[in-house]
Amino acid sequence: MSEWVAQTSLPWVEPLSFAALFAGDDIALLYSGLEERFSGGVSYLFTHPLETIHGDDWAALPALPATTDGLPLWVGYLGYGMREASPRGASGPITLPDFSFTRYAQLYRFDHQEKRIGHFTAHMMQPAIASFPAPPDSTARIVSLTSNFTRAEYESIIAQTVEQIHAGDFYQANITRKFYGQFTHTPNSWTI
Repeated sequence: MSEWVAQTSLPWVEPLSFAALFAGDDIALLYSGLEERFSGGVSYLFTHPLETIHGDDWAALPALPATTDGLPLWVGYLGYGMREASPRGASGPITLPDFSFTRYAQLYRFDHQEKRIGHFTAHMMQPAIASFPAPPDSTARIVSLTSNFTRAEYESIIAQTVEQIHAGDFYQANITRKFYGQFTHTPNSWTI
């Protein structure tokens, strides 16, 4: 028996505008802005989470069914740490598990070519959206911004990394720079 049951077809709304109606809720949006025939013709919005699994041990990740009738059942990620052989360093200010997957009760499928939204549900629920009000404008301005590196320090680290790649120490690196700041008021997380 199919996990997803087609409930209705809704009038076309751009996926980002539609998802903004759920701002603040636990959602997952797989957005395709490409709108090409060979790729990127479909976006998915998942709402109303049913269960979540997460952890830091590859062995603790259960086998998850990938699709039913071509529609995803679980949405999530596998982090970089899942297959690293190196020992873990000290914890940083951002603490995310190495894997996290959520199963949702509602699925909206956006067909960019046909300009249609299909609504599917894992349980016999009504669509969560009956009309499409415009999301409130809660644009927050940045009033201060700092970083953990100066520009010169960051460029120096990148130069050292390039040298190490040329020396054969490693072949790939992800050098990041963190920024911290304050807003004029608490922003709408979706607009960020």
